[in-house]
Amino acid sequence: MNTQNQTTEMLPETSDFLPLHGTDYVELYVGNAKQAAHFYKTAFGFQSLAYAGPEKGVKDRESYVLVQNKMSIMLTKPMRTE
Repeated sequence: MNTQNQTTEMLPETSDFLPLHGTDYVELYVGNAKQAAHFYKTAFGFQSLAYAGPEKGVKDRESYVLVQNKMSIMLTKPMRTE
């Protein structure tokens, strides 16, 4: 008996309840955003697009946005607020 046919017989037809048409960016929380951005640029060929941090008036986080073709990632390090 073909296992693929058996699997499709057991599972009813379903529609995709949340179709994705694209992604704006993926945000990764890291311990050291500057070092992580350097790694992604060196190892995977990403290029810098934007930066936000204390020097730019953002006090609660430090973020680097990197791009490669149609892919964008944001590497964010939360800042301690006490």
